Amino acid sequence: MAGDAASFVDVGSGAGIPGMAFAIAAPATTGTLVEPRRKRANFLRHVRRQLDRSGIDIVEGRDDDVTDTYGLAMARAVFSPQEWIHRAEKLVAPGGRIACFINGDERTIRTELAAYEARIFRIHSWRCTRGPRGIALLAPKSPNA
Repeated sequence: MAGDAASFVDVGSGAGIPGMAFAIAAPATTGTLVEPRRKRANFLRHVRRQLDRSGIDIVEGRDDDVTDTYGLAMARAVFSPQEWIHRAEKLVAPGGRIACFINGDERTIRTELAAYEARIFRIHSWRCTRGPRGIALLAPKSPNA
């Protein structure tokens, strides 16, 4: 799969959030959902068939099993932000983005990601019933860094 803006990888997809939701919202995208547990991977295959989304691949495995690069790499509630950023580096194509989901408002997110401040592309935060939530989009580390 090419590493362009229309491709994504969701590591630790579980029930398909956010990857399958992203695929539904952006039907022109292609993507890979990575899930190590067979029962959940089978569920994702079933959903893919029901939605007739042939451009969505299901990898029954872990992020280390993925060799392609993508325009967007995301994982929710799988790793700490720092660990996820480190792991996502190999999954993102040049010019792509890493999505980091964090509990907290924009200030909390900026504090959590202070070491990556120069790489933050955009932050979006919102309130839900369980408190503030947010997502930060980061540029991958420069190959020359």
